[in-house]
Amino acid sequence: AGLSLGSAGQIVKVNSGATALEFGSAAAAGVIQTVRYGTGSGWQQNMSGTSFTQINNGATDFDVTITPSAASNSILIFGQLHVQMHPSSNNYAGGVRVVRKIAGGSTENNFSVGNAHGSRPRVSFWATTQQAGYEPVYSWCICDKSHNTTSAITYALEMIAHGGHTITFNYHPNHGDGNEGYKSQAFSTIMAQELGHTIADA
Repeated sequence: AGLSLGSAGQIVKVNSGATALEFGSAAAAGVIQTVRYGTGSGWQQNMSGTSFTQINNGATDFDVTITPSAASNSILIFGQLHVQMHPSSNNYAGGVRVVRKIAGGSTENNFSVGNAHGSRPRVSFWATTQQAGYEPVYSWCICDKSHNTTSAITYALEMIAHGGHTITFNYHPNHGDGNEGYKSQAFSTIMAQELGHTIADA
């Protein structure tokens, strides 16, 4: 008798028993959605050397929100951050961790950080200034495959500094205004991208 007519957008595929054809939805693959927050504003923020502080440019948190279409889909969180850890001293270092809140709940901060080792802070990546007067850029990419939700997820960055001092983002505070390259103002961004599958560990 053949197949009846399926619904709009459906495809013909083999059924689970491999005994006949049926209509069904195509499996999602590749990139499903991407959201981004970015800013070219320069700002300074006081950071602690013993606890984490959420990065905030004075007007809004440096974060991004995405709502997964499937609880099993992996989320990539990536971006770039221009950071001057100390404006006038060498060899200052700190750490940044990616954190998440699901449906506005409590902050989860251990899904993509270093392993526990004594009392060391667990971070997603380091941020260092090895020579005063220069502002490094940090690019990162992590994978969240443990969220297990289709509710909105907000990903943000938290920093712990070398000591209690001021951190500068997107510019160098001691270089002043001018058209030379070393006085440039930069752009920092964070992006979240839902994939139509779960990323497998190698």
